[in-house]
Amino acid sequence: MSIYDKLLLIILFIGVGAVSAHRFNSLTNDTDREGKLLSLFQIVRRERGNCRICYSADLPTDFMTSGKELKAIGKPSECCAYGATGAGSQFDCLIIPGALNPTMLSKQGMFDEFCGRSAGIQNTGESVGADLNKTVCSARQPFSVRFLSDSFEVEEEIGFGPMVGFKLSYLQTSGGC
Repeated sequence: MSIYDKLLLIILFIGVGAVSAHRFNSLTNDTDREGKLLSLFQIVRRERGNCRICYSADLPTDFMTSGKELKAIGKPSECCAYGATGAGSQFDCLIIPGALNPTMLSKQGMFDEFCGRSAGIQNTGESVGADLNKTVCSARQPFSVRFLSDSFEVEEEIGFGPMVGFKLSYLQTSGGC
């Protein structure tokens, strides 16, 4: 069974909700890779009067996309770098177009790619350690997220438990528009 059959994506189309992608029993090895990449793009309907959406992981363990260490990464050089053939050495990731630090109301952030393991998401644009779960906002419309994955996890990661994907809560707001 390929990752395509194992991925469940749930989107709630309300002003407050959750967006998630979870992979079940996806622990495979590099022989299953076959150069296939999976890219899911989901749009969250914008509620009237709202111009920003903010995402956060309720628990740091709600964000487990890749890695051996407890780490939250928002660094483009470390996330989403598979390359055209899927042969890159980087990680599964979540892309939030136009990601902003919540305090940056009108200035676009320098990063929009997030990966890591059991440390939530972070908004510094750097690779950081555990327990630094943050909120990441975006004013880019339509509100959307993209999950980029392949069909394997590196062997060193398997011993640290499954990479189950992510579950983020979101809140739409008219503040800072």
